[in-house]
Amino acid sequence: MQFINFLSHNTIMMKKTLLITFFSLIRMFMLFDRTGQLDV
Repeated sequence: MQFINFLSHNTIMMKKTLLITFFSLIRMFMLFDRTGQLDV
């Protein structure tokens, strides 16, 4: 039971991390598109 809980918690954390990374990449590309240079 403990192991299952650990696994599901890890999966949620991984999904959150992936989402954050995905959105920051999209924002970076949008900034790059608009200005023509990388704006961090």
